[in-house]
Amino acid sequence: MCGIFAYVNYLNERDRKTILNTLLTGLGRLEYRGYDSAGVAVDGDKDGEVLIFKQVGKVAALRKLIEESKTNDMNRKFLSHTSMAHTRWATHGQPSPTNSHPHRSDPKAQFTVVHNGIITNYKELRTLLEMKGYKFESDTDTECAAKLALYIWDQQKAQGKTPSFTSLVKAVIKELEGAFAFIFKSVHFPHEMVATRRGSPLLIGVKTEKKLKVDFVDVEFVVDDDLNAFMNTEQNAQPKIRRTQSRAFLSEDGNPIPMEYYLASDPSAIIEHTKRVLYLEDDDIAHISEGELHIHRLKKEDGQSTIRTIQTLELELAEIMKGSFDHFMQKEIFEQPESVVNTMRGRINFDNHSVTLGGLKAYLSTIRRCQLTEIPASAELASDFLDRKTPIFRDDVCVFVSQSGETADTILALKYCVERGALCVGVTNTVGSSISRETHCGVHINAGPEIGVASTKAYTSQFIALLMIALQLSDDRVSKSERRREIIDGLKELPRQIKTVLETDDHLKKLSKDVLFKERSLLLMGRGFQNATCLEGALKIKEVSYMHSILAGELKHGPLALVDENMPVVLIMTKDSLYPVTARKGQPIIICNIGDTNITDKYRTIRVPLTVDCLQGLLNIIPLQLMSYHLACLHGVDVDCPRNLAKSVTIQGFKSYRDQTTLDPFSPETNVIVGRNGSGKSNFFFAIRFVLGDVFSSKISLEERASLLNEGGVGSGYVEIVFNNEDGRFPMCKDRVYLRRTVGMKKDDYSLDRKSVTRSEVMNLLQSAGFSKSNPYYIVPQGRITFLTNASDRERMGVLEEVAGTRVYEEHRNESLKIIEETEGKRKKIEELMKHIEERLEELEDEKKELREYYELEGDRKSLEYVSCLREIQEMQRVLDELQNYRKEDGDRIRDIEEEFRVNEERIKEIEGEREVKRDKLRMVQVEKKQIEEDLNEMMREIGSNEMMLKDLMEEEIEEGERERMERRLEELNERLMEKEEEMSVIRGRIEEESRAENELVLSLSNDVVERDGFMGKMNRGKQFKSVEERNEYLREQMKSVMEAVEQYKEQDEKLGQQIENIREKMKRLNEVNVEYESKLKRGFESEEDRLNEMKKRRDELMDERKGLWKNQVKLETNIKAAKEEIDKLERQLVNKNIMNIEKLVKKMNIKGKDD
Repeated sequence: MCGIFAYVNYLNERDRKTILNTLLTGLGRLEYRGYDSAGVAVDGDKDGEVLIFKQVGKVAALRKLIEESKTNDMNRKFLSHTSMAHTRWATHGQPSPTNSHPHRSDPKAQFTVVHNGIITNYKELRTLLEMKGYKFESDTDTECAAKLALYIWDQQKAQGKTPSFTSLVKAVIKELEGAFAFIFKSVHFPHEMVATRRGSPLLIGVKTEKKLKVDFVDVEFVVDDDLNAFMNTEQNAQPKIRRTQSRAFLSEDGNPIPMEYYLASDPSAIIEHTKRVLYLEDDDIAHISEGELHIHRLKKEDGQSTIRTIQTLELELAEIMKGSFDHFMQKEIFEQPESVVNTMRGRINFDNHSVTLGGLKAYLSTIRRCQLTEIPASAELASDFLDRKTPIFRDDVCVFVSQSGETADTILALKYCVERGALCVGVTNTVGSSISRETHCGVHINAGPEIGVASTKAYTSQFIALLMIALQLSDDRVSKSERRREIIDGLKELPRQIKTVLETDDHLKKLSKDVLFKERSLLLMGRGFQNATCLEGALKIKEVSYMHSILAGELKHGPLALVDENMPVVLIMTKDSLYPVTARKGQPIIICNIGDTNITDKYRTIRVPLTVDCLQGLLNIIPLQLMSYHLACLHGVDVDCPRNLAKSVTIQGFKSYRDQTTLDPFSPETNVIVGRNGSGKSNFFFAIRFVLGDVFSSKISLEERASLLNEGGVGSGYVEIVFNNEDGRFPMCKDRVYLRRTVGMKKDDYSLDRKSVTRSEVMNLLQSAGFSKSNPYYIVPQGRITFLTNASDRERMGVLEEVAGTRVYEEHRNESLKIIEETEGKRKKIEELMKHIEERLEELEDEKKELREYYELEGDRKSLEYVSCLREIQEMQRVLDELQNYRKEDGDRIRDIEEEFRVNEERIKEIEGEREVKRDKLRMVQVEKKQIEEDLNEMMREIGSNEMMLKDLMEEEIEEGERERMERRLEELNERLMEKEEEMSVIRGRIEEESRAENELVLSLSNDVVERDGFMGKMNRGKQFKSVEERNEYLREQMKSVMEAVEQYKEQDEKLGQQIENIREKMKRLNEVNVEYESKLKRGFESEEDRLNEMKKRRDELMDERKGLWKNQVKLETNIKAAKEEIDKLERQLVNKNIMNIEKLVKKMNIKGKDD
């Protein structure tokens, strides 16, 4: 199982640093699929250049290698780019940079490949290609695909033809056998990428800013009569396509759409970039070119769908992050209360005790017919199932259980059953996986992503899923109704009970550390339903903590012989009888129910809640999961990435081994090499002895070198042994030690872990590990046993002395005597040095006493200074407080004055406004008065004129009629005069009133101005002086007050001097009581130290409590998030259901629309 990841950007500018970071982050998400080595391939700075980075170890080692690489411009930007990455789980060839992916077709990297899976016919392909002159660089099966692509390309170019990238890859995979997922990249097809799969998972994430026209991609079938039609394809010719273009990637305006594609083995690597994904089917060939995705098929008509749907992932990035946990395994163990709820959500109705599995609904009658005829079911391992060719018939039902849905053996078993007509049911955790797509029906356990390699929450969710299948199949059995109700009630309480078990984590951690940590083996015992629990628990302890764990069901038939006072035993005894281990002085750890009084306090116990018998295993497995996790942490191993044990011997160019030959794995016990004469047994033994220095430990002559090298070789050969150092036999902090000896016509070198070392260093290392020339019996070559059986007593005694290590003892004895002589001389020198040191110590002791006295007096001085300063600070603080109070009071007064000033300003503005209005009215009245006075004067002149005229008329004795007319005119004028006088009197009154009002306003305004000037004077005293003399007089008065203040300060200074004298006298008295203060301070320090320790202890308790609260917070957030997702899902289902009901109602009622 490996992880592959690729990134393609089209018309989206990205720099090389961003591209590499995207690849490395994706590999990090896939690291659980393999962590032996990792590599990436990106475009270079020149056209046709490919940069490949590969490193042994995890992705972090590869990231470090890239960061340290200074040969490339990381800021180089690419408008379009193709790149790929791979994290490896070694199957062919040991972990090394050469064997790491990506693999190239040649040094120019014309074709670059990453691969997940196994090519079963790679040896035949490799032999063929080597005969054609193609040289291989690695030991892997993947390199054959890259070389084969180059071979086909060269053949077509030699014929003057240029195949398309898709047809080229199609021709390659037609020649491959096995299960695989490939991604191809080529310099001949820049910015293009081809991906294909058969039996291994592969999906494509699609990211674009614009909305796609359709949510699917058409499958394009090439119409050709010849299977090798690509051979006849000219460079400019286009094959006939049944479906022309991919409709999903067509734009409205015909312009190219900027696109990004992410190809990966698992959705967890894509989810942070996009949720729109497309799952490839077996034999699909995906071709990405110019921003478009095209899907081709290996065969024209194979019954597959003609479209591939673009789906939306129901996965969040937070689900694949550790959060506040140290490891993914720990996180997934603590997620089990939520994961079991997600498995049951929407499927179990606890009110009416019913179970509804939508995925099985259409097949229930068929399954009942097949299974519920009192025929027992059997559990099978997929690999063993295929090896035995188990008979399968049409009326059989086969259930396939897989967390990932991509387990190779399980998929092969599924295909085997499908071919024989059986009804296939899938139980998997991954939506869109191969098992979920290829089975007839099934159940998704909805446990969420499981990143840790060791399965925890998927196990409990699969347990519940299988139980729900059984419950639904039995719902037509009246006799089982009571049992069904009991189980469903137990499932309802299960999440709460799992939380109760998880609360014992601290107890289990302490138990693992105190009892199990130092042990090498562990015995687990369980009966009935708990037999499966012991199987799962033993598996977890072995694969995570590397501790030998044994399952024992029938105790008396064998396992009881292992029990003694030193063997740790875990008993699962939930309401069962006690196993007879105490009679053998065993000290068992008992997993029992809470409140079970049959288990005494004499034994160590792990208490779990009581539930239905068939559900008890779900609660019992959690302590075993936690114990395996804590044991792994205590042993310092990587919990999320268990190791893959490897130990091998590699030979090349040595004696009869011309080509590189690797033998692995080796047993930690006895390994026997057998074969016919001439098969190379003796040469193999000779090669091991050659590396270990048993032969040719000294200088090798030319004749001997020639005899060691293969006659048809290249003039050099080597033998490499990989030691398993898990037991720490070699004094090196590594699990594997690589020792290689290379011999040539002019060289004989050793290398240790790929670093050159001397022969003496190797011999010392081997001798420390128990491999030495004096004890050659770690290898038993051909004929040695016969020699020992026919040897004389003297010869046998020599062998026994040699095996016993007597020679080694004598050599070590002589070396020890020499060391003793050297040590005696060194001892005398040390005695002289010690004498000098003692004299110096006496001098330092005197200095120490003086220094202690100095520190004591210095402490007294600092204490007195502290007391004095404290008093001064307190006095200054008191004065400061008084000043602050005065300042506060002045501030309050100033604020009152300012507020009053503001009010008066507003009042003045109002009065001035009223004054302007009155002035306007006054001016109008004055104008009116002036007009009336002018009218009055005019009338007075007219009256005078009339009187004069009357007098003249009277004198002239005018006619009677004229006289009367004049009199009437005079009376009219008199009347008008009286009216004007009345108006004039009214106007005079109004003028007087307006004048009085004006006087009052002027008076009020003058008062306000005076008051305002007073306020302004208070705020700015600089404006209150009318002349320089007034200002000087004011300054003289101020200087006089300042001089008086100076005199007061002098008096205070004298008082302070007297106080200082008093303080000095007090300091003398304080020196007398210094001893008493010192004792009090010491007692105070001791009490404060005790109080500090108590506070630290309380702080640790609060930190533990906070960690628990954090865990609870994470759980609550997960529950809330799951509830929100379920609500959204139910709302969508409800809307879809309502729409379907409306459509049915329309059809049923024959309701026609407006257009109809």
